Amino acid sequence: MVGFILGDVRGWEYGMPPGGWIDIMGVDPRFHRRGIGIKLIQAFVQEAKLQNMKTHIAIRRQDDDLQKFIRAGGFQPGQLIEFEM
Repeated sequence: MVGFILGDVRGWEYGMPPGGWIDIMGVDPRFHRRGIGIKLIQAFVQEAKLQNMKTHIAIRRQDDDLQKFIRAGGFQPGQLIEFEM
């Protein structure tokens, strides 16, 4: 095994239709930059589409490298804004 992706179905708690949410994924560092992460995301997105759902992922605003990777996978900013106190 060189990589994994885990997620679930949720969204109704945010007033949105249910969707596939990627919670965590990882690729063995020895296999980085070989397209494995993108393939994992594509497989997750395909499964969500089979269920007529969009795919979502939440990441930290300051994580520029991860944002670049996620955008390369076809994601765009969504409807949610996180607040904290």
